[in-house]
Amino acid sequence: MKKTTKILFCLGLLLTVCCVVGGTFDLFGALDPAGIALAFAAPAVVAGGETPTTTHLEEAGIFEQDISKEVTKLNPDRFPLDTILRNYAKSQKAESQEVVFYQRSAKALADTIATTSGSGLAFGDPACSYAYSTGDGLLKIYIKPGTPELWRLHDTLVMRNLSLPGTVDDPTLGAAGTRNYDVAFFVSGKQGDVLELTPLGGLFGTGANKGKPVVPDFDQTTRLYRMGQAKSEMAMQTDPLAIYPEPTEQYLQNFMAQIEEGTFHKLQQKKVDFTFNDMEVDSIEAMRAEMEMSMLFGEKRVIKNGNDKTYFTGGIVRSINKVLEYGAGGGDRTVTDEMYMSWLKEIFTGNSGSKERVLLAGSGLIKALELFRVKVKEVAINSSSEEYLGVRVTKIFSTFGTLRVAHSPLFDESGWEDNGLVLDVQYLKKREFVPLTATELDFKKTGAKNADAKVLQEVSGLTLRYPDCHAVIRPKA
Repeated sequence: MKKTTKILFCLGLLLTVCCVVGGTFDLFGALDPAGIALAFAAPAVVAGGETPTTTHLEEAGIFEQDISKEVTKLNPDRFPLDTILRNYAKSQKAESQEVVFYQRSAKALADTIATTSGSGLAFGDPACSYAYSTGDGLLKIYIKPGTPELWRLHDTLVMRNLSLPGTVDDPTLGAAGTRNYDVAFFVSGKQGDVLELTPLGGLFGTGANKGKPVVPDFDQTTRLYRMGQAKSEMAMQTDPLAIYPEPTEQYLQNFMAQIEEGTFHKLQQKKVDFTFNDMEVDSIEAMRAEMEMSMLFGEKRVIKNGNDKTYFTGGIVRSINKVLEYGAGGGDRTVTDEMYMSWLKEIFTGNSGSKERVLLAGSGLIKALELFRVKVKEVAINSSSEEYLGVRVTKIFSTFGTLRVAHSPLFDESGWEDNGLVLDVQYLKKREFVPLTATELDFKKTGAKNADAKVLQEVSGLTLRYPDCHAVIRPKA
């Protein structure tokens, strides 16, 4: 009976305070900003000398235990990344401010030719291109690939769309005519980082090499596309190839904000209704903006001062190498059909990411995309508005995948008005050493000052895995 009375009393007090501050509280749903501020407000002493506590509210089933989730309801669309992270439920407890995570990429099928200046006639003299001049043709050529660790002895590869002399009926050196052909090669030898390539067809030599495949012309821009291994009949083994996860380190930053209000200031009659709760809401919003900026653009570093350390978290933008452009340069910000489709192709292909990505964009890029949607009716038809992980987004469907576009006001405030950030949310993970907490400071009891105070603190950082699944969009210079 005593517990029931206590709970009913707390409910009555909470509803009364809501009416005083002008906030609303939905017993079956969310808090509005005033209600959220109340969740952090200092407890009030009630008749009988008993103070309602967090425990009382938890017993009543009202208090939201996860402060982080409550914080997302404060201006969620102003901090889209922070809101998404707090709603995605992928935060992971960290045991220290230094965290290590492992990531690996899939074995690439395409490779480049490294820059070398050799003749291509020996392992020690690799070439980066070849052009036939005289003779019966070459039966082998030596090159250095851009990523040597991808290649094994007895691999096969193809160089696409090479221009060869001759015709289908007469594919020999010196024959009349030209044609384009995908030429296959065999990795017949490997020493260090250099491959010995033997052509398998396409062009045939003359004289001593008559009827034998010879090396066609190619330049350094030619791509090498890996195919399967080709082993002899008696072969029982091949060179092992394993792609091991690579360790990546991230630091978790100690984010803090403090709110204070002097006792006399609180008692003073004011012309506007501005309370400690309003200060708290403002501080939370400022802290969220600062945290999001650090997680996007911060520089990973640690500074030691004796036994004390200050950790700076690394921004995920610094780990993303894929850059997509729009506009014609200068002040032009036009998004064309070709650009848009190229974006989708680059975003959704060539990686093993999700078929749904999020695009956080500044107002300049949003404007360019909206003008494009107005012009291209098919894109507008395949668009809809929805709430995604607490953020209002425009959902655009395509055969490549689904893109959810959200405006990021912080981009406008930080010099990224015309830029965007494409993220695969499943490869983002927030690490928390100290989750978001609100701690009251008892300055009066300690004699420090005649003021009410509260400290907000979170020690966290964001890890970005599989960088190929994310991209930066910016205007062409």
